[in-house]
Amino acid sequence: MIKLRKITAAMLAAALMLTGCAGTGGSAGSSSQTVIYPDTTDAEPLTIGYTFWDLTFDGFMNDQANQIKLVADALNVNLIFNPDTEDFSADSVVRAAEYFADQDVDGMIVINFSEDSLLTISDICQDNEIPFMQATRTISDEEVKSKVEANPYYVGRMHESEYAAAYEVGRKIIDDGAKNIIMLAPEHGDAAYEARAEGFRDACEEPDVSILEEVWELADEDETKDVTKELLEKYPETDGIFSVRGGFFPYIVEAEDEMMLPEYIPVAGIDFDNSLGQYIESGAVSAVAGGHHADASLTLITLVNAIRGAYDKSVYPIDINYNMIVIDSIEAFNDYKEWCLGYEEDFDNRQILNANDARGLCVDFNPDATLNDITAFAENMSLEGVKERHKDFVK
Repeated sequence: MIKLRKITAAMLAAALMLTGCAGTGGSAGSSSQTVIYPDTTDAEPLTIGYTFWDLTFDGFMNDQANQIKLVADALNVNLIFNPDTEDFSADSVVRAAEYFADQDVDGMIVINFSEDSLLTISDICQDNEIPFMQATRTISDEEVKSKVEANPYYVGRMHESEYAAAYEVGRKIIDDGAKNIIMLAPEHGDAAYEARAEGFRDACEEPDVSILEEVWELADEDETKDVTKELLEKYPETDGIFSVRGGFFPYIVEAEDEMMLPEYIPVAGIDFDNSLGQYIESGAVSAVAGGHHADASLTLITLVNAIRGAYDKSVYPIDINYNMIVIDSIEAFNDYKEWCLGYEEDFDNRQILNANDARGLCVDFNPDATLNDITAFAENMSLEGVKERHKDFVK
């Protein structure tokens, strides 16, 4: 992992030298003048299908939807969301792919809920000659991987290092003294959740640090609260909690409040939304990784470039690792909320990606944009980098 970070930092430096700005990079500290890219293009508009939903009721997913809509608008892309708002399942994702094929889309962004369903989607895209990419997902099953990567229309994937993020935040509470830890997780089978769990397990390196029990198949509802209470009663020595999904935070806190614990047990988790601030400030959550709601937006830019023929197909499948942002203090959360979400003021520029970022990475607006630029942008993502890029834009 250290070697990879050195390589991507070098790539970022090269990208900044080519563009002469901090507009397309992910790092902070550049004093170069920001380049403003044109907001119009002669390229024909593209229609891209996105197998996820435009969810207004879910904090993180709402952030993701708003971010990708901003980028699609900036790039003059007609973006179609999953039209089935009643079914949030692997089958619904497959049906969305079929629907997009019927709509004759130019490309497709896929967030698959199972790897078996990815095979079906891959076949749909190949039969209909539709270039497609995965967002927020990689492929763990080698047989599935070999079949999907053999598809000439599979451009590649943008995904987080779920394992590394879980390991990092897990180590934070262990380094602060946690030794007896319980782990709460959603359904088995999702590659992202499995990787996070493995990262949490491996964070328990010392012989006197262990996961007392893992409980899977939990949902973001009262079941999680009840299970948390049962585990804390079963293991009164618990001094740390791994939350494989950030949606569990409210139920963990509710369980602890009902048990009238003298203080909150440190929690490390992945994923967060606007509610995180209250949990960080109260000490209920100690460290969380997230801020990856721009993953699908960078996937969109990469796919547009691929459809335009910007990349030699010998580089397929593209594999880009999006670095999660770690929040471990109320100051960091407030900075994140101000610079990466922007709901309270100046939404367009207080996002992880603003319109100028998107255009600077897209060949329709910046013919010099390269795959290395996007890779560096994603792999070096940081809160400080966002603040540096957008300092000339915020109102």
